[in-house]
Amino acid sequence: PIRLIHRDLKSSNILIKEKITDSDLNGKQLLITDFGLAKEYQTATQNSMAGTYQWMSPEVIREGKHSTASDVWSYGVVVWEVLTGEIPFKGMDMMAMAYQVGIGKRTLPIPSSCPGEWKELISACWEPEPDRRPTFVDILRHLDSISESNWVRSTPQESFHTQQEFWRSEIDVYMKKKEEELSAREEQLRLRELMVSQKEAMVKQRELDLLLKELTAAITTTEQTKPTPRKRKTHRSQLKYLTKKAADAPLKISRPIGLADLDLERKFGPSWASPTGGGSAGANKKKLNPFFKPEPQSSRSVPSQLSDSGMSSSEASLSPSSPLTRGRSLR
Repeated sequence: PIRLIHRDLKSSNILIKEKITDSDLNGKQLLITDFGLAKEYQTATQNSMAGTYQWMSPEVIREGKHSTASDVWSYGVVVWEVLTGEIPFKGMDMMAMAYQVGIGKRTLPIPSSCPGEWKELISACWEPEPDRRPTFVDILRHLDSISESNWVRSTPQESFHTQQEFWRSEIDVYMKKKEEELSAREEQLRLRELMVSQKEAMVKQRELDLLLKELTAAITTTEQTKPTPRKRKTHRSQLKYLTKKAADAPLKISRPIGLADLDLERKFGPSWASPTGGGSAGANKKKLNPFFKPEPQSSRSVPSQLSDSGMSSSEASLSPSSPLTRGRSLR
């Protein structure tokens, strides 16, 4: 035979082979159906969640890890259904219930007056550790022992139905209590989330206020501090600079220049009028006297007169009647 993992074992997938008359279930054969999610034992994949939440084992909810042990957990839920006649986790939010079962904090309640043999079997199927759960061979042996118990033999069917009603009432009270606890926890989580969101909003508002203060301070500082333009250099400042520069320059004094020197310089060049033979006298004269203007040609008749008379420059300078001699005699 091929070993299979059903992966969706629940009461709606179990059928009765024979026809039922007068609600008599004695000697009837049960058939497990719907193998659409079934996998071979060797090829069963992990991390692939399949099944229905109410019948899922914790490891399947957490990790999607299917095994024969996960089918044993589902079988324990089916036994609980047969005993109590109740729907597992009726009226509860499926996601919240699956989370509680996955973290090991929620299982279906076993009625307090449930026979010990059945309570032991169901508790063994719901062991948190998969390796500690019984195999289906062990379950068959346990069922054989239950069938020989006094409770099965001595309890009439009407009494069993009455006991089921009492169990359902007990389960209903338990489930309502757990639902209220779950709602209270959810309310606490909502309050915590609300407080966290309020704190985040306060922090953001403080950051915005601080940014606004910084921007206001920057704008105020910009308005109060006017930019100082660079002072342009006007004609007056340039004149002042040139005057100061001229005052700081060393004073250069040249020898006096007479009319004779001017005439000699015009006739023979600047080297004749300079006492050192160079042309610095005329240049210094022009530099020191910016208002110097040359005399008009009409007053410069000395060289032409000298050339017309045929006299040399030395004779003209020694002649008593020459203008140069008269000028020197007057001095």
